[in-house]
Amino acid sequence: MNTPRSREGNMVRGTIYLIGYFIIFGARRLAVVDGKVRLWGSILFLLLSLMMLIFYIYRFNRESRYFERSDTTLPISDHFGQLVLITTLIFIVRMVINYIQLAQGIGYTSIQTAYHAGDSAGLFWFFIFSEGIIISTLQQFLTTGFFFNYFFRQNTLIKAIMGVIFSALIFALLNFSSIPLIFISELLIGGLLAWSYLSTQSLWVPVLLAIFNGVLTVVLL
Repeated sequence: MNTPRSREGNMVRGTIYLIGYFIIFGARRLAVVDGKVRLWGSILFLLLSLMMLIFYIYRFNRESRYFERSDTTLPISDHFGQLVLITTLIFIVRMVINYIQLAQGIGYTSIQTAYHAGDSAGLFWFFIFSEGIIISTLQQFLTTGFFFNYFFRQNTLIKAIMGVIFSALIFALLNFSSIPLIFISELLIGGLLAWSYLSTQSLWVPVLLAIFNGVLTVVLL
């Protein structure tokens, strides 16, 4: 039960981390009411999110000595072309979805609805911090860092493909989108983030890409 080689232990740890994420997500919703940022709600979100982020980082660093690493992993600089491609694809997916929303009226996500209700500078910067940075970072700890090293440890092609698919699905579910087209776009982006992690074996690569995706999402609100 004490190392990431224990399936039962991994399920318990994963459940605890997931509950922590839901707490932060709920705190974010409490901080914004009727399109306005509430002072005490935002303070609560700030304190809880920083505590949870520190907890995630501490646990990941503590457990990483048990994680399996590929012997053929290349330096991140050798993946520059791939990372540029992933960044470009994320940008294209976000722009296409934004265009379809404006042109076809497919509906808005909960964060878009909340922003349009207030549409203020304070709300914009709060979403940049909460959605663009904090929640995006926590999602990558869950969907790539902990997920792959808990449940898809073997370095095989089949495991990698299955891991990317399930990681993308969890990423899409964690964004709570009920609009089919937006859900599909989240699947695509989640798959790209998982691919970047498997290629580089560095958690901070998908984290930075996820922050780019999150900030871009808020900018396009």
